[in-house]
Amino acid sequence: MNGFSLSDALDMTGDEVVALVGGGGKTTAMFRLARETVEKGGRTITTTITHIFAAQIGLAPAHIPAADATAESVSAALAAHRHVLVIGATDAGTGRAGGVSLDLFRSLRAWFPAVCILNEADGSRMRPFKAPPATSR
Repeated sequence: MNGFSLSDALDMTGDEVVALVGGGGKTTAMFRLARETVEKGGRTITTTITHIFAAQIGLAPAHIPAADATAESVSAALAAHRHVLVIGATDAGTGRAGGVSLDLFRSLRAWFPAVCILNEADGSRMRPFKAPPATSR
């Protein structure tokens, strides 16, 4: 790995659970962290609790739909690729996939406590900036 390492800057050890939030760049950062973890010999599960676009799904070397995610299926994908994306149901028309349930997220952590889990934890709808709405008093 040459140049700047995002995982080094974040002092990652390879078994963290990381939630990426905010406006813009979350998916790019998630896949970069996954790649860096794999390059260092680690294993990574990426996922989202919001949605992910078809082109973004293609950034992972393997993906498993939530309905097919078992300890065995994820373990096999990790053994083959060291990085697997777990996604929710996919819209056949757009290719966009939904997020995974909190129960599945908990299961992934329980099944793979030594694996880095990177989760896109909110959506910015492809906008570069995000702010909370004004509140009324």
